[in-house]
Amino acid sequence: MLNKKLTDVNKNYKRANYSSEEIKKFYKEAENNLVFFNKISLELLTWDKKFDKVLDESEAPFYKWFSGGLLNP
Repeated sequence: MLNKKLTDVNKNYKRANYSSEEIKKFYKEAENNLVFFNKISLELLTWDKKFDKVLDESEAPFYKWFSGGLLNP
């Protein structure tokens, strides 16, 4: 038998990850829902320049997500 000391998981690790229940909730909300993508992108990402439109379909089938936005200059 191996004798290994286990350490506690850092409390910040749990906050940085989503549970399977939260992921299922996100998935359900995201189905055909641009409002969800707008909300979640503003909550989880830091924008240097906020996007103009969540989904630009003007050149379909070449869609653009978060057009006009800038994350990393």
